[in-house]
Amino acid sequence: VRHDLSEDLLDDAYGRLAEFFALPRERKDRYTVPGSNGQTGYTGLLVETAAISDVPDWKEMLNWSAPVPAGHPLRLRYPHRYGDPTLPVHAGQIQGPVLGQAMDVFDVHGDAAPVGQQGELVCTAPFPSMPLGFWDDPGDERYRATYFERFPGAWHQGDFAERTPEGGFVIHGRSDATLNPGGVRIGTAEIYRQVDALDEVAESLVIGQSWEDDTRIVLFVVPAAGVDLDEDLIARIRTAIRSGASPRHVPAVVLAVPDLPRTRSGKLVELAVRNVVEGRPVTNVEALANPEALDAFRDRPELGA
Repeated sequence: VRHDLSEDLLDDAYGRLAEFFALPRERKDRYTVPGSNGQTGYTGLLVETAAISDVPDWKEMLNWSAPVPAGHPLRLRYPHRYGDPTLPVHAGQIQGPVLGQAMDVFDVHGDAAPVGQQGELVCTAPFPSMPLGFWDDPGDERYRATYFERFPGAWHQGDFAERTPEGGFVIHGRSDATLNPGGVRIGTAEIYRQVDALDEVAESLVIGQSWEDDTRIVLFVVPAAGVDLDEDLIARIRTAIRSGASPRHVPAVVLAVPDLPRTRSGKLVELAVRNVVEGRPVTNVEALANPEALDAFRDRPELGA
């Protein structure tokens, strides 16, 4: 890769990455690099391949490098990796849209959602890094179905978000994995944020299970090494979610599993788990890095009718 970065900067960034990659996997979701302003390595909000990768790459270097000022070589080389230095920073939200992207949030009818209302993140105009199509896709049928079928004329990639009064955005998770208990849509990220903060939980996955003409929230957790998911821990998980999110976010069922299924790039697959729990076939098994992990979710008596 050609670049104009100093050797000292590269050594520092790779040194931080080496420290991160050397950690056990269950510790990577807690690790905070000096100068990262509290950013952790593997969370429900920021699912990175670092948690399962062995070789540092540029993407991880940029995520883990310390904040840099305007005009710094990293900002000049990779402006899309950093926020706008001219805008204020507000905790818990993205400063604003990336330069050159007309971002908005649509409601279910395809209209712009008001500030503070959750909806589908869209881009209403072409943008510089927009792919031109898929390989081996005559007529762009799969490409258009993937990104333009939901809202004709607007790019839609399945993220659940809201605009803020400050002009920023909050991402609440994947919209195809949002939960709908009592008819109210909530993002999975709001639950992951609370659960991932508990030292006793290595990682977690949440789904909405169809239940008695409604949807109930089911939370699966991989306990940290040497920890059992007992009634006390379940109570503390529910309390953390209730106080940090809302009573609607509290799971009806909390179960332990030995591992969570993920794609080859390291992303958790809530939809595959939901299909297994509800007895439906999983159509993308070949895309999973550990399809055998799905067996722990199949035919659980705690989830039976």
